[in-house]
Amino acid sequence: METQIKISGNNIYWKGFKWGTIYPSESTFQLVPRTKRNIFHLWGGGLGFNSQALQLLDKINIKFIEGKLSGKPFKVPVKKWTEKGRKSPFKSDSVDQQTILDLEEIFSEENLSQSSLFGRA
Repeated sequence: METQIKISGNNIYWKGFKWGTIYPSESTFQLVPRTKRNIFHLWGGGLGFNSQALQLLDKINIKFIEGKLSGKPFKVPVKKWTEKGRKSPFKSDSVDQQTILDLEEIFSEENLSQSSLFGRA
């Protein structure tokens, strides 16, 4: 199976789906807004992130992933997502492999106390 990640400008796509935008000067990746439909209930309630995109962010030294889940803002260090997230065993040409991080980790006090730039649209 070939890599499906595409970069156009500062945006990351998987098979035409825009995952979000890289802000290199802020070392941040702004994830497109997610909803409760995006929660992995089989995994005990976590949010998935494309595993290839996560590896790319780590490789280019992006420090944070920020976004909104059902309107609730979050900011998580990329290292935390890579170290504490669990890779889904499911992947194919039509389903991208996800690294799932528990919602408790995403919305921990440690993450919420970090300064954020949630004013971006």
